[in-house]
Amino acid sequence: FIIVVMALVGAALVRLTTDSSQGVVHEVIGQRAYNAARSGAEIFLVQLFAHDSANETLCQARTPGVLPSQNPDVSPHLNQFTTPGLADCSAKVFCDVAEIENTTHFRIVSQGSCDAGGMIYTKELLLEASDLVL
Repeated sequence: FIIVVMALVGAALVRLTTDSSQGVVHEVIGQRAYNAARSGAEIFLVQLFAHDSANETLCQARTPGVLPSQNPDVSPHLNQFTTPGLADCSAKVFCDVAEIENTTHFRIVSQGSCDAGGMIYTKELLLEASDLVL
């Protein structure tokens, strides 16, 4: 009887350890996907605001009520990362532009994804920027 109880306790501990390590893996790869989305957005912002004025040609005209990532007319800017920490990760960045009260307003959606062992983890960021000078 004691051997059976000890075997059940041992099996439960193995299961707990396995579940815990899988949770850590999911968190790490999810964070990498977030970092890919953020890196893609930052690369795009550098291109968008490369000089004293914004390069509006990188973005499509805004369709009211539709995010740029859901608009089939908006082409994504793609980034494939090879640096350590972001290997097997990529970012798609979508942008639209609108004129609001004499200010050019940009809406940017960055989708980061990482492939890890046949599973794909994704994160999405929404940023808003303008060419307003204070």
